[in-house]
Amino acid sequence: MFDVIVIGGGHNGLVCASYLAKAGLKVALFERREIVGGACVTEEPWPGIKVSMGAYVLSLLREEIIQELELRRFGLKVYIKDPGMFLPFPNGKKLYLWCDTKKTKKEIEKFSKKDADGYERWQSFWNSFATLVEPFMLNPPPTLKDAKELLTNLDALEIEEINLLNSLQVFARDAKSMLDSYFETEEVKAGLCLDSVVGTFAAPSTPGTAYVLAHHVLGSVNGVQGAWGYVEGGMGGVTQAMKKAAEHYGVSIYTTTEVDEILVKTERLKE
Repeated sequence: MFDVIVIGGGHNGLVCASYLAKAGLKVALFERREIVGGACVTEEPWPGIKVSMGAYVLSLLREEIIQELELRRFGLKVYIKDPGMFLPFPNGKKLYLWCDTKKTKKEIEKFSKKDADGYERWQSFWNSFATLVEPFMLNPPPTLKDAKELLTNLDALEIEEINLLNSLQVFARDAKSMLDSYFETEEVKAGLCLDSVVGTFAAPSTPGTAYVLAHHVLGSVNGVQGAWGYVEGGMGGVTQAMKKAAEHYGVSIYTTTEVDEILVKTERLKE
């Protein structure tokens, strides 16, 4: 008998199972496929060629989870993707976007001194945005009372009023108008708008794409805010480390085991 059964061995299932097992519960995890990992797997679709089949870079896996589940001990190794972007143009010019703000400013100066200064303001804004949303990342959604208390204590966060107002607009704004307010050259805006549309069937002018952009600057790799990274062994390296961690903490993992039905024999526990 198990205290908890987790259905699905993707990265979320593996993390949940590990934490439950660490808390002292007897946990079983059932996965339909022959390997765990869900969309975060490395497979060999052609003989001798292994590729990440779904997710392809890492950033939003919280450092707290990496440390608390000891994922580095179980094989997780991530290399920072730097430059984060290389953009060539038909006229022979090129643009690199580095993790280092000063290096990126020098790149942007080749197109516009004004945009180089704008990039520093751009980075400052996103740092403020990350500071504002960070308290919500590992907590339940706030109640109205929680939101009111946060607004009351904003002075302690040292966020400029203009950055606060812009942060609130991010959730509904389009990326194009936001980029237009910081930059003048199309080359620079083209390089920065990618994060607003990747994985999204929408144009940069579509309302909501500013938050897609925000989603891509909230993460970190090896302590570098906003960076993305390549995992050694492909993205399966993440979930294989999670699998080893889960088994270390006592989770029983069953692959090639499809769940046909969930039987509920008792009423839901009252809160």
